[in-house]
Amino acid sequence: MEGTGERRSHLPRETAPVATGNDGRVTRAVRSLADRIQWRGPALLRVSVGAVFLWFGVLKFFPATSPAEGVAVRGATKLMLGLLPPDVTLWMLAAAETAIGLGLGLVTQSCCAWL
Repeated sequence: MEGTGERRSHLPRETAPVATGNDGRVTRAVRSLADRIQWRGPALLRVSVGAVFLWFGVLKFFPATSPAEGVAVRGATKLMLGLLPPDVTLWMLAAAETAIGLGLGLVTQSCCAWL
């Protein structure tokens, strides 16, 4: 089945829990939950990662509040070969992370369809 283009579900219908005396309500509930997670999972993941980027980006606008500020500035300064001062690098990182966070958190799949 690998390489044939066929997608396999994480919860195959054959291995779903067997109903035991409650008219299959548990089985239907588990299947319904799995279906909802399968379709909404990528959007939730995108928004969650966007929230983390946004949070760390906004913290970098305020000096000495971000726990990752020092590591980020040192790494970005080395990547830019020291051409920019660390405070300018910090503002660029803050702006970039905030923009990425807003983009991931606010842009929905329907908005991206026309891009």
